[in-house]
Amino acid sequence: MLRPITELARTILGQGLDEFVAAEPYPWLVHTGGKLRPVERTSGGTVDRIVVDEDSTDHRGPTLPLIPASPAALFHAVPLAPRDRSADRITIGVSSTCDVQIDDTSLSTLHAWFDRSDDTWRLWDNESTIGTKVNGDAVAAKFAYDVANGDRIAFGYVELTFLDARAFHRLLAELCR
Repeated sequence: MLRPITELARTILGQGLDEFVAAEPYPWLVHTGGKLRPVERTSGGTVDRIVVDEDSTDHRGPTLPLIPASPAALFHAVPLAPRDRSADRITIGVSSTCDVQIDDTSLSTLHAWFDRSDDTWRLWDNESTIGTKVNGDAVAAKFAYDVANGDRIAFGYVELTFLDARAFHRLLAELCR
């Protein structure tokens, strides 16, 4: 679930950079604004989602002004980590079974996944309906695409930035000082 950076900062910035990287060695996906198009659920369950261009932070949160008090209020992030730390891949999609669930109609149930080969993170598209792009380049279905720090990744119409743990910690420190 994407969470506001300001909420994450309280915990993360209490740790030094090296301490954070040791505790959270996975990269992060950062969303820099825009409303997600929530998937309608027939089961009646609610799904946490981000909404930044309306008057609340999410469907349960307090009302906030349309113009945020700081730029950090526009950023949301999620660690790119598997639920099962022994898993060999990290899944992305609208399904609640995915490691990273993004509630947007432009994503497929299991849209894509990440894995790691040595020190390189790789992105795989799972034959998604709308597709996956890295820095504007389409990711071919079922073929690995190497991603690097700062790459812009579009899952369907949702664009996120891939940051390693060090870069994410520095971004938090810069935005929340």
